[in-house]
Amino acid sequence: TIIEIAKKTDLKIQVGGGIRDLDIIHTYLSAGISRVIIGTNAIKNRDFFLSALQAFPAKIALGLDIFEDYIYINGWKEKTPYTIDSFLSEIDSSLLSALIVTDIAKDGMMQGTNLALMERLMQTYSIDIIASGGVCTMNDIKALLAMNVYGAIIGKALYENQLTLSEVLSYIQSNEKVN
Repeated sequence: TIIEIAKKTDLKIQVGGGIRDLDIIHTYLSAGISRVIIGTNAIKNRDFFLSALQAFPAKIALGLDIFEDYIYINGWKEKTPYTIDSFLSEIDSSLLSALIVTDIAKDGMMQGTNLALMERLMQTYSIDIIASGGVCTMNDIKALLAMNVYGAIIGKALYENQLTLSEVLSYIQSNEKVN
């Protein structure tokens, strides 16, 4: 289904979940998918992840689920010994397309996103950061845009009509910085 959407539209599409081999990454990218997200497998199968970064530079996004500064995997069930900083210190992050960071404590709570974490990441790393978890108001969007966060994932706020996609896109388009 994802490949069909990519073939029939001009949308930029990212796909993640169950990415376990280079062949599936190649299949997605060849079909027009913009980037592939690797999360749990980046931690559990480092050799695969490093191979994917080398084989497809700037096409792999790293998806990290964070709780109290530690990375969790397997659907937030398993705490790893890694923090964002310790994990990124062990890889060549210049090969990443983006870093997608979900604050587990904020996700789905409708209480705002972790702006302090996003600000720290923006100041520390030269990677496109996509904020996830708790993005639920235009104030969240405005704050993330002000700190030049690359993107935001909005979920529950859309489902509960706290935000509309059209108002978010309209605001972003009217506030884009001209380079």
